[in-house]
Amino acid sequence: MENTENRGGGQNTVLLSFAMYRLYKKNYPAFYKSVKILDSVNAKTGNDMVRSQNYLLWFKADSTRGKYQDAITHYQLYKKHADSVSNGEKMRQINSLQVQFDTEQKDKNIQLLTQKGKLQEARISTDNILRYVFMGSIIVLILFAALLYNRSRLKNRANKNLELKRQQIDEQNEQLKKLLSEKEWLLKEIHHRVKNNLQIVISLLNTQSAYLDNEDALLAIQNSQHRMHAMSLIHQKLYQSDNLATIDMSWYIYELINYIKECYSSEKNISFVMDIEKIFLDVAQAVPLGLILNEAVNNTIKYAFPVSRKGEVQVSFKKTEKDNYRLMISDNGIGLPDDFNIDETDSLGMNLMRGLTDQLDGNFTLESKDGLKIIINFRKNTDIDSQDSDFDIVTE
Repeated sequence: MENTENRGGGQNTVLLSFAMYRLYKKNYPAFYKSVKILDSVNAKTGNDMVRSQNYLLWFKADSTRGKYQDAITHYQLYKKHADSVSNGEKMRQINSLQVQFDTEQKDKNIQLLTQKGKLQEARISTDNILRYVFMGSIIVLILFAALLYNRSRLKNRANKNLELKRQQIDEQNEQLKKLLSEKEWLLKEIHHRVKNNLQIVISLLNTQSAYLDNEDALLAIQNSQHRMHAMSLIHQKLYQSDNLATIDMSWYIYELINYIKECYSSEKNISFVMDIEKIFLDVAQAVPLGLILNEAVNNTIKYAFPVSRKGEVQVSFKKTEKDNYRLMISDNGIGLPDDFNIDETDSLGMNLMRGLTDQLDGNFTLESKDGLKIIINFRKNTDIDSQDSDFDIVTE
């Protein structure tokens, strides 16, 4: 049977090929002969698929030759057999799907039964686990209650110990505050007494000068008074301030310049221009810097403007970079002589300023051009937190 079907399929393929070739060559007599033989053979076997293809070729040939009535007939036959093939294919697909659906439904039923068995086993296992968990929870609660009780006892004991230590710390803090207060009072008292002692020495020198006729001696006493006053101002500021470690140099320079101006107010017609930043220095650097400023300003007033000449002195103290500072005193006076050599001078004031600059570990520079400019650059030796601010003071 299988061999017969194979032979029939091969014959159909050959006949279809001949019919298509003859239609392509427009050999219509031979074409019609081929399609009639092909239709006769497949009408016996009931092969609707081959017959539908054959009628489609027949319809194309009739349409080409203008045989429209025959073409309509053959097209209807083509559709009839094509629909038959399509319906048969659909029926086979429906049967196949039905078989597949029945098979899957049976598999699902088997899986459902298996899952129900597993669910029942899991439920039994869950009941056992819940029983064990309940018993374990009771044991854990008992242990937790015991732990809380023990921790409460330990916490109460620790709180008592902490309270005792806090009381001891508070007592120590009170003692430290008392000691700190006493120390601050002592430091203020020391600065106050140093300031008073310097003022007494200044008064004694002033009294001594009343009994002297030597001009050089009087000048030396006056210079010593100015130097002592420069140091006295620092100690005065320290005992008047809550900060016993540092000096506000903006306040100090302003006060020192005012004092020097008052000493020469009746003799000199000099104006002062001050450009000073709010900088804080400790006593170790404030004292030598104040003495340098005192020497420079006094020398400027005495020697830079002879014969009541009017002049201007500029004082600047600023921060140049991190922890580096510059003090500059300049005037528009006569300046230094052309042959002046700082390394060979016997001037006490000049040597004193250079020595004090060495104490600051700084650099001392002179510039004699359109007057004299003294520049001291140094580095602050301690880190002091302060809020620096600039201000300009112009007085005449």
